[in-house]
Amino acid sequence: EAATLAVLPNAPALIHPGRNRRALKEKRNRLLDRLLAQHKIDSLTCELAKEETLPDEPLPLPRLAPHLLDRAFVEHFSDKRKGLRSTFSSPQPPPKGETTVFPALISPPSEGANPRLSPPLEGAGGRTRLRTTINRNLQEYTTRTLHRHHARLSSNGIRNLAAIIVEVETGNVVAYVGNVFSEKNKKHDHEVDVVTAARSSGSILKPFLYGMMLDEGEILPQSLIPDVPTNMDGYRPLNFHESFDGAVPARKAIIRSLNVPTVRMLSDYGLEKFHFGLKKMGISTLNKPASHYGLTLVLGGSEVTLWDVTNAYTCMARTLNHHYPHNSKYDARDWRDLNYFYEKKHTQTPEHKLADAPTRMGTGAIYQTFETMRQVERPNSSGAWHLYESSKRIAWKTGTSFGFRDAWAVGVTPRYTVGVWAGNADGEGRAGLVGVHAAAPVLFDLFERLDTGAWFEPPYDDMVVVDVCTKSGYRALPTCENTEGYYVPSRGVEAQACPYHQIIHLDDNEEFRVHSDCENPSDMQHEKWFVLPPLEEFYYKKKHPDYRVLPPFREDCLATLNENKNRPMQLIYPKPNAKIFIPKDVDGELGKAVFKVAHREPESIIYWHLNDEYIEKTKTFHEVELNPEPGKYKLTLVDEQGGRVEEFFEVLGRE
Repeated sequence: EAATLAVLPNAPALIHPGRNRRALKEKRNRLLDRLLAQHKIDSLTCELAKEETLPDEPLPLPRLAPHLLDRAFVEHFSDKRKGLRSTFSSPQPPPKGETTVFPALISPPSEGANPRLSPPLEGAGGRTRLRTTINRNLQEYTTRTLHRHHARLSSNGIRNLAAIIVEVETGNVVAYVGNVFSEKNKKHDHEVDVVTAARSSGSILKPFLYGMMLDEGEILPQSLIPDVPTNMDGYRPLNFHESFDGAVPARKAIIRSLNVPTVRMLSDYGLEKFHFGLKKMGISTLNKPASHYGLTLVLGGSEVTLWDVTNAYTCMARTLNHHYPHNSKYDARDWRDLNYFYEKKHTQTPEHKLADAPTRMGTGAIYQTFETMRQVERPNSSGAWHLYESSKRIAWKTGTSFGFRDAWAVGVTPRYTVGVWAGNADGEGRAGLVGVHAAAPVLFDLFERLDTGAWFEPPYDDMVVVDVCTKSGYRALPTCENTEGYYVPSRGVEAQACPYHQIIHLDDNEEFRVHSDCENPSDMQHEKWFVLPPLEEFYYKKKHPDYRVLPPFREDCLATLNENKNRPMQLIYPKPNAKIFIPKDVDGELGKAVFKVAHREPESIIYWHLNDEYIEKTKTFHEVELNPEPGKYKLTLVDEQGGRVEEFFEVLGRE
């Protein structure tokens, strides 16, 4: 061994135990022969030394969790300097051999070194050991799983992948893969820890808005939300497949991750309230005022980290798990940051009191949110929706950022939360980089290894039974056709009553509508009727063949009809006081603006007027192409029953 070590410094780059082993052995033996010739050793010692084998090829240092090692090193000694005391709960001792231990492989810093990157180390010989909550078996399985999916995704130019697994009860991180770490991936930012990187959220925050609105009685799970072309101060959200359903239940908007209904929900709830609520739930990257993000906050207009998002869902699950053990009360400490240091503890004191009111979200709203997330659907290429089948009960949600730069998937069970991110660390977008295809398969593969246990128990103490209109999903009124009792969060009793049912009056034959100015009330037939506004109805009835359109008014009732109350038309485009810009087509010719209107009776004739000048009439398909000069205009529509709509708009230019 001494002879081998003696010859290595002469050519360490060319001859070492890892390569050119034959040359190394020959060089060692020549040294032994010289030692024999100089009578430093005898012939027996020389022969025995030559028979000794060379040391084995050195093995690479283990890289079980390289990104967490870097993070732990910096954060541990940063906390030491600040004298911070931990506020994390004490984890249960892990099974023998299940905890990863990081030995310090870094020497004490040299003079002039960056103190943050090279803090003074403690322990014998200037070394330290950081014990983490990482489960070695889960860590290795997670790493293998990500490498397998990385091979699939990299063929489409998706080169980075990250995931964490968290125990709900303790908040301990049991698997942490900050990126796919390999020599082949070396050129593609594999050193970047994406778990802590701020990335566009996509739709991953939608369930938080849904839960907040349920918690405050703003909506019920079945409440219909408009899903129609929408323009809010120049912002026009679109659904993934750029189609509209007219109106969808709020829970379906989350299940199918529809953008338009969600933006309308945010507008109704309040942007500032949602922004404040997200910060309370631990989303630490919202460092700008709500107005900076606007209504896109719920669609990916903000940046979040995989760490924060996974933690928020974990805290929701922990709060729900503690509903019955805490006798329907709330512990503010259920909302805390994730932990990966095994030594960190939180001492529970007898003086600690539970609260009657939640600090963030009630258990009834959390349960309803998870129940909705459990039924999340995925789109196929044709735009149809299907349940994403899994052998386990998992509440999950995906997200895709604008430009296909980030794909997210988060799943929650009573025992574990799993968060997955896929994309490119440098921000490069790729077609097909969507959460349901890139991140969700990884999520479900990881859950296959986890014992998720039984599903959450319904927190009946924080829910009430409310009669709900089966058509509209709102709190039922006597005017509703059919009602059914549903468990909803406790403040669901304050939810809006059904706005879509009304009593209509029909003639004796129940063929035409009538009113008291043209028909004796004693001769009328009264019926409960589900009526959507014309614009919602235009799209809704295409997806719901059972939708009953309002019968027309009898001819003799039209003259005295209250137009404002029974308005049969509604403009789809342009919106009131819209400002229109008409660009050139690809061939260089000036394009045209397509004006469109919805009518309860499509077969009716509509007469179009621009600045009180007649243009044309339409029937069945009520669309007109116009190319007006820049200026302000009044559009007037009159149908054959005398119904009238007037809207103003402005053309800004045509080039």
